[in-house]
Amino acid sequence: MNEYKMYDLIKRAQKKDNCALESIIEKMTPKIKKMLLEIPIQDRDDVEQQVKIKIIEAILKYPIESIPSIWSI
Repeated sequence: MNEYKMYDLIKRAQKKDNCALESIIEKMTPKIKKMLLEIPIQDRDDVEQQVKIKIIEAILKYPIESIPSIWSI
């Protein structure tokens, strides 16, 4: 179920739906925060911002329609 929801969020985000983009970032925030524990404390805010920017760029560039469905495998 979560996979379909993420798929739908990505499709909406690629259509410039900022709420969908925020939802994706919100879902990824716990993993980002966990990763940041390994970064020196003085660099965490900058790294967090850069990671979120890279996620947004990847979402907007990812060819979501090229993912094969279960029926085309």
